[in-house]
Amino acid sequence: MSTWDCVFLLLCAAFYLRVGGAQE
Repeated sequence: MSTWDCVFLLLCAAFYLRVGGAQE
C-alpha cells in the first residue's frame, strides 16, 4: 500500500466519523 493510499483511507475515516457524529 502506498503512502497516498494510507492518507486517503485516513481522510475517509475522519470524514465518516465526523459526519456520523454530526448526525447523532
